[in-house]
Amino acid sequence: MRLDKLTAALQAALGDAQSLAISRDHNQLDPLHLLAVWLKPSDAVMAPLLRQAGVPIPQVQKELEIALADLPRMIRHTGDVVPSPELVKVLNLADKLAQQKKTTALLPVNGLCWRCLIATLPQASCCCAAV
Repeated sequence: MRLDKLTAALQAALGDAQSLAISRDHNQLDPLHLLAVWLKPSDAVMAPLLRQAGVPIPQVQKELEIALADLPRMIRHTGDVVPSPELVKVLNLADKLAQQKKTTALLPVNGLCWRCLIATLPQASCCCAAV
């Protein structure tokens, strides 16, 4: 995956997701962290799009909080956070879709990352899986 293909918005979201992982003593950056960032009301791009798409944001946030709490925690965090295999899969799938659509950048707003992210969620019955 070429990081230079990520938009500034997606790079910022990944940075915020990394900060969230560190604050929760997680040593891996997971798609759940990225989803949590995108569901924040302060996200001027994704939150409105997700609401418009009919995603029940409050319900997803509750489920997401439970899933984040279930992730392994480091007892003594070293500050090292690596992308989880699931996050790498999400970004690779988004890259593949972008190539198929001949998109020059991985845009979170075009739904590519969102769809790939949903595909990796642990529960197929998640309230947003049908989106």
